[in-house]
Amino acid sequence: MGNYYVLAVADGLGGHAAGEVASAIAISALKDAMQDCDSPKIALENAVLTADKQIRAQSEQYMERRGMATTLIAACVDDDLNCTVLNVGDSRALIITSDRSESI
Repeated sequence: MGNYYVLAVADGLGGHAAGEVASAIAISALKDAMQDCDSPKIALENAVLTADKQIRAQSEQYMERRGMATTLIAACVDDDLNCTVLNVGDSRALIITSDRSESI
């Protein structure tokens, strides 16, 4: 794969324990996955699976992190402007053009 850009937002769930930890784990998993894979779709899927496993493990290991969670939305855009989007939770991506916007 050539050059690409990854744009992401991980928003720890308010009112839940350690949301900031969960969101940091998700972003870290995303960074790692994007470096190890040539397919954006597979990399994004791997990032979610890894983040989920790590968040669950920490939630079980540390009492103060029980129930921690995050949303994650990410887009990988390559040099040809192909875009692969990932969404977990209630955050959403929009396509915005001059005449309309729509959820992906």
